Amino acid sequence: MPDAGVAHLHDRLNYLDSRISELRSVILTKDSYVERRNREDLYIRREFETQRTISERIDVGVTILKTELNQIRNSVSSLNGDTAFLRNDVARLQKNVQQLQVDTAFLRNDVTRLQKNVQQIQVELEALRSEVGGCRTEIKQLHTTVQQLHTAVNQSERVRFNSLATTVHAPINAVPKIDQDGTLRYPEYFPRTVWRFWCLKKRSRIHRLVELAEFYEVEGYEYWGRDHHVDVPWDDDDDDSSDYSDRPNNLTRAEAAYQYPEACHQALAATLGLNYHKIRKAVGESPNSRIAAPKRPAEDVISNPHVSARPKPVKLARRLGDVSPTMLQKLVYGVPSVASKSVSSELEDKLVWREHGREGSEISDEALSKLKGLSSDIGSILRAIERGKLYVKSEQMHVSPTESRPRADIKGESRDASPMAVEEEARSTHTVSTEIISPTGSLPDTASMLS
Repeated sequence: MPDAGVAHLHDRLNYLDSRISELRSVILTKDSYVERRNREDLYIRREFETQRTISERIDVGVTILKTELNQIRNSVSSLNGDTAFLRNDVARLQKNVQQLQVDTAFLRNDVTRLQKNVQQIQVELEALRSEVGGCRTEIKQLHTTVQQLHTAVNQSERVRFNSLATTVHAPINAVPKIDQDGTLRYPEYFPRTVWRFWCLKKRSRIHRLVELAEFYEVEGYEYWGRDHHVDVPWDDDDDDSSDYSDRPNNLTRAEAAYQYPEACHQALAATLGLNYHKIRKAVGESPNSRIAAPKRPAEDVISNPHVSARPKPVKLARRLGDVSPTMLQKLVYGVPSVASKSVSSELEDKLVWREHGREGSEISDEALSKLKGLSSDIGSILRAIERGKLYVKSEQMHVSPTESRPRADIKGESRDASPMAVEEEARSTHTVSTEIISPTGSLPDTASMLS
């Protein structure tokens, strides 16, 4: 049998098999029919129950709708009355709207004017802002100027204070350097006294001088070579290679300070406000002399452990008998001047040193007791003189010029005088006035005591 016939037969058999399967599924049995009928009845019952529920809901909705329709009817009747009122209100609103339109026109005009005014105010505010910015800038500049002025005044005060320092141990203030931003800058090292500043010229301190010259930016160092023969006090050799010239040298400030320390020292003194010539006079140094160390105070010598301090002798108060008449006269009157040596007053009382061999006393007991009191008060009198509470009252003011005689005439007369006059003249050389000092405190007046 050919293959095409076999394939056709096979397809036909498959079709018949599928049809048989369909018929088997279509054909119902009794049990399946009953079961299917029950399922359909149950489904129908459920549908009826659903429809009944829907109908009840529809009835309830219709009832509610009727109630709402009645309410709507009542509302519509009330709305008719409200509509009449609303019409009246709308009429009034129309009138008000018309008035508002008129007012709006006026407001528009006012707003236009306000816009113009606001624009003008904005222009003025911009101008004011620019002016305020300029004022702020000026205030900042003024504040900066005031700070610079305050700094300059502070610097000038320090310079003025330094200009008054003319003694060796006088203190000097460090003068600050003003930077470009106005800040003050002080040097790391600064001499605190005139002597320390003067010692900057020493060879061992020359680096400090160079540091200060560089810090203060001392100017004019290009022309320090003019008087270089004066600037180096320790250089005793003659240098014929360097001649006087007005042309500036090519040295730096440090090199010029090392080579010409005297000129650098003078320029630094001028920068700090120091009076160089007065300080040189106080130090007692010539321009070419070497620097000598100042006299050290006694307490510095004692406090220095490397220096052997000698024990000071104890000072004892002198008794009146140990004081020479010349010393007593110096204590009472002070050192007499040349003009007062030839002046003598006959109005003042005199104390005469008695010669040996004479006994007895011509002084009253009251004057003697006052003289004894004077010896006990000599310490307080000396302390009062040192403190300035006592002053020396010169008797030359009360002496007439006709009463004074030249000492040469006195000596000439003494040569021709009698032995008694010579003895009186010898005794008058040891004469001390009893009117010593006019006290300002509570010390006794010896002139009134002995008069």
